[in-house]
Amino acid sequence: VMDLGHALSMNSPALVRGFLAALKSRFDPLKQQASSRIFDLDRLCLLPTEEMEENIALTHLAQLAEQKAGEDGRQLLARLQWAARDLGLPALGQALTAQALPDCFAQAFRMAGLATPERVLAYRLVESHALKSWPGLVQVALQILDQLGLCRPRQFTGNTAQDAAPMISAATMQT
Repeated sequence: VMDLGHALSMNSPALVRGFLAALKSRFDPLKQQASSRIFDLDRLCLLPTEEMEENIALTHLAQLAEQKAGEDGRQLLARLQWAARDLGLPALGQALTAQALPDCFAQAFRMAGLATPERVLAYRLVESHALKSWPGLVQVALQILDQLGLCRPRQFTGNTAQDAAPMISAATMQT
């Protein structure tokens, strides 16, 4: 554990750069992110134990992030999926899902050269420290979408055309 703490502190700038690069790549308009982590059981049986542990840890982090984000997380996902579909911005659909947090940390840890056992241990640190900030990030993202004119989706009233898409300003469409 002490070695991991030392490795993380020595690689702190690389970790920050790696995390930001991973997060930025999720918004790349030319890339379509995978919709979700789907496990192939045959493939999982062939993975080394350490990689299997890493996959389990990442899935666990995503589930915790989803729980912590709550209704705001569901609203953010709905709004980003609407923007992806109706504005032709496919990267937005999966840019800030609950899976974004563990995926970005995984990429940052790999870029920093942490071995698989160290990454698995580092995910526990992410769970105990970084996951606390996830709901706040989701709320900030919702506020930014509000400022851009991507209003919160309305409650269903029975008029599916009106319920399907949030209101968007002409300036946002031009942007």
